[in-house]
Amino acid sequence: MKTNNMFHKVVILGCSLLFGLTACDPKDEGPSVDDYFLNYEIPDIEPTSNIPVGVLYYSTGSQGIDEARYDRLTGEYVADGKFPQFCPQQRPVLGRYAMNTTIAETANLIQQHLDWAQEEGGIDFFILPAMRYNANGTSSKIQQGSANFVNYLSGKDPLSEGKINWGSMHYALSVMMNDFTNGLSADVRIEDDADADGISARCEALYEFFVELAYTFLEDELYYRIDNKPMLVLWNAHQLYSKDSKKLYDNIRQRVKEATGLDLYLVARQPNWSPAARFHNFFMTGGVDAVYMDNMFNQMDWARSYMYPQYINENYKYNRQYTLTNYNIDFIPAISTSYNAWMWNGTDRYNVPIQMHDEGLFHDMCNVAKINLGQYPMVIIDAFNNWEYGSSIEPTDPYYGNGYGMKYLNIVREEFKLN
Repeated sequence: MKTNNMFHKVVILGCSLLFGLTACDPKDEGPSVDDYFLNYEIPDIEPTSNIPVGVLYYSTGSQGIDEARYDRLTGEYVADGKFPQFCPQQRPVLGRYAMNTTIAETANLIQQHLDWAQEEGGIDFFILPAMRYNANGTSSKIQQGSANFVNYLSGKDPLSEGKINWGSMHYALSVMMNDFTNGLSADVRIEDDADADGISARCEALYEFFVELAYTFLEDELYYRIDNKPMLVLWNAHQLYSKDSKKLYDNIRQRVKEATGLDLYLVARQPNWSPAARFHNFFMTGGVDAVYMDNMFNQMDWARSYMYPQYINENYKYNRQYTLTNYNIDFIPAISTSYNAWMWNGTDRYNVPIQMHDEGLFHDMCNVAKINLGQYPMVIIDAFNNWEYGSSIEPTDPYYGNGYGMKYLNIVREEFKLN
């Protein structure tokens, strides 16, 4: 037994030496970076036709952006100290503006945004802040504040009537679906409150809300349409637990069709960096028309931040093909200029990589979008003026700090419109 053990040790030692000598062979160069699947340049793609561009448009409210966040937006970047300051040091051309829909002067500010978006950026439509459900409403199921904002922008408010010219631009509404998801889970679905006749009060509230949205806003000539179908963007649809999501979405469409004659084009915002199959029992089998991904810069994997264009491109290619092949649902690529989670409170979120404005990166991301266009080519940009997270293409003072002027609006036109 001892002899046998010794023999095994000699054999193992000999093999180890042989492997070591082989591994040190100077002719063996080992793995090459050329073989790495993300080691490629994003190609420049010239559009062959004008590509529709929608941009998320935020309201800063009647008081404007929070003063402390505005100070962080305009402050100087400081890397030293216990709590580094990650200020973008940018100042909007319009300053710390408020979007107060109770005064006529706000129409001038909105008109300036529309002029910049259309003339400088060639933008086709704004996606407006999410419409909210009014659970206590008797005469209206739409929260008054969200309705007032849309009415003001579209010139239906007496204070803005005849003062806002949209030109060739349009708007689309977004809907906060988690206003209907409180208490829902894999074990508690929206239809579980159905009575003896099979009528669910929660489902009925959902249907009535969409019907009211349709006859209040979707027939507006300013409303954005695809194949003559008004487009609605659904936020947090992945939280709407249902026993039969296909039936639920079919009922939404049917109720709106019966009330207004309109067919809806529904777009679900999919959580960033998520696989499409995760939402099989939600909006995928629910049969929305298209999906787009939430801001891909809002994530905590530092490795991705070093090669964003390549990582996002691979993610989009997979999701686009998967949703089309398995569900016949279209994919809309979404891009952003930047993302700064630290700006929200200035004390934490250090685990979220900060992406400042970068002209070269944004050009690459525009090309990533063009690589991954869907059956109905379209691009969504997050955002026009999300100053609380530093994500914006709205002009900043080019003579202040890291101001970029009209640069990112100009890039949008250059990348997605025919010259």
